Amino acid sequence: MGHVNAHMTLGALAVMEAGMVALGIPHGPGALAAATQVVAKGA
Repeated sequence: MGHVNAHMTLGALAVMEAGMVALGIPHGPGALAAATQVVAKGA
């Protein structure tokens, strides 16, 4: 319990983005791609 890794974080962000798209909630594009780049760099 309480352990969070990069895969879980990216998965949570992807689910939130998919939900916003499905519900038609306006949001800025690119957040998931930006988070993926940060994780890939190891920051």
